[in-house]
Amino acid sequence: MIQVVILFAGLGASLGMGSPAAAAIIADTTCAARRGEIYGIFNTARMSGVVVGPLIAGSTADLRGVDGAIIAFTILAAAIVLGTLTIRDSRDRVDMKSKI
Repeated sequence: MIQVVILFAGLGASLGMGSPAAAAIIADTTCAARRGEIYGIFNTARMSGVVVGPLIAGSTADLRGVDGAIIAFTILAAAIVLGTLTIRDSRDRVDMKSKI
């Protein structure tokens, strides 16, 4: 039981840190006129993952067993990480010291 409590505490801490960081990135990289729209798209994508992820995991576990679901999501996570690492910033970076 203690392992479950520790895992859920870690999950809560991770989610608690991730959402404000994502909101800060959105606020920093979008214009004020479209900020609400971008927040809406981000939250829709995030909540879609909350709904669709367990459905895919359950279906995969039914078809291939729990090991198959773990392997499938490990491959998916690796693809997402590699895709994220290939994204480049398209706008010129402004030195933060020049804004002060």
